[in-house]
Amino acid sequence: MNDPILDAGSVREARPSHDRILVHVFLTANYLAWAELFLESFRRHHGERIHVRVDGRDLGDEDMALLRNVYTNMEIHNETIDRPALADSLGIDAATLDKWRWQVSRGTLTDENRHLKMFYTVTQRYRSMAAVLRQARDDGYDCVLHSDADVYVRGSLDSFFEVVADHDVSMYLRRWEQNHAYKVLGAFIGFNLTGRTDRFIDNWMRQIDRVSPPDRWRDFGQSAIWFALEETDGLSIGDLEILPAAPRYSKSFEDDATLWLGNSFGLGENKVISLNRSWDDYKARLPRVPRAHAATRESLEKLWKNRHRFGLRSRLRRLLKTPSDRLGRLCR
Repeated sequence: MNDPILDAGSVREARPSHDRILVHVFLTANYLAWAELFLESFRRHHGERIHVRVDGRDLGDEDMALLRNVYTNMEIHNETIDRPALADSLGIDAATLDKWRWQVSRGTLTDENRHLKMFYTVTQRYRSMAAVLRQARDDGYDCVLHSDADVYVRGSLDSFFEVVADHDVSMYLRRWEQNHAYKVLGAFIGFNLTGRTDRFIDNWMRQIDRVSPPDRWRDFGQSAIWFALEETDGLSIGDLEILPAAPRYSKSFEDDATLWLGNSFGLGENKVISLNRSWDDYKARLPRVPRAHAATRESLEKLWKNRHRFGLRSRLRRLLKTPSDRLGRLCR
């Protein structure tokens, strides 16, 4: 594998333009609350200048309306999974499938439900990336950020986009790990849409296809990425783990990290706790509401307490997280 450090400017000719960057997220219905946080926090630091593509599975009309309410510069491609057929392919009944979906959404993985995790992570998500990236190039994008839905953005990612523009592929590499399944963090990957990236994508898809679904091990998706990196000659790799400009990520709520990931260390049902901690941090970092708007805030909070009686949903939840300048405009 090549040295991950590459001199700035060896791939790009100019600073990446926001209108030539695409953010891509794969989302299942169980991760809707995480997707709302990802979009809210990303918008806070970048506005809506950058286009977002969501590839969803089993999203309802209200789910998609919520996402569009949070972030308007977005397209959603949604597919419905045939659950009876999926249960049959996994050799389980419908009740077990529902149990596994609930467990996986909360970050509880077992030797049994890992097969469902592999279905969504590898078969549905990673295997579709070739088509996503081809479409992005056809639509005129230069760079693509592919992110987990359960990521909380705590700062600007402009320096990350510059790293992506300087390399063919950018990701966090954990070279010290002996097991190939842990050498790559698949949660956050940058693609510079160049010819060399095409060769990497072809090798990545081939690595996925060479192992049939029943034989895929836990974290197989990350192994396939690592094998493809090793196989692709001449690829410039932006190692986000060591590049100074790369955003720092944390699985333990560190205050100096730009990204908090949903899979946090040392927590039981970690994704639920991580989500709540991340939302609390997001709200705490918003500007305080001036006294002139306190009455409006109190009224909104009273409505929130009675939301089930009045049928109020996502719009009210969003208003309660509105920065003070926007809340002021709503009050007038």
